[in-house]
Amino acid sequence: MKLSNNSLGVIIWSGNYKKLAKWYQKVIGFKVKSTQDIPGDTYVASVTDVFNELKPKGVKFIAEPIESPEGGYWVTTLQDPEGNLFQFFGGK
Repeated sequence: MKLSNNSLGVIIWSGNYKKLAKWYQKVIGFKVKSTQDIPGDTYVASVTDVFNELKPKGVKFIAEPIESPEGGYWVTTLQDPEGNLFQFFGGK
């Protein structure tokens, strides 16, 4: 499979992310650059606080704050004006 711009960012919840990453490499043909047990780039103290701060500013949220399927951290997903999805991770 050839990607149109040779770049793709994906977040997939998995109980065994290392095994799933290998499947994406072997079966789908993706090159996996990195995997993380707990995301860190957009980690905030409180996902709910971020949601409550940005919602009144007209930010479109795709998902309200929820606990990750693995537990241990919370996530909320927003959509920017160009339709890109963005997630914040952190405490409740």
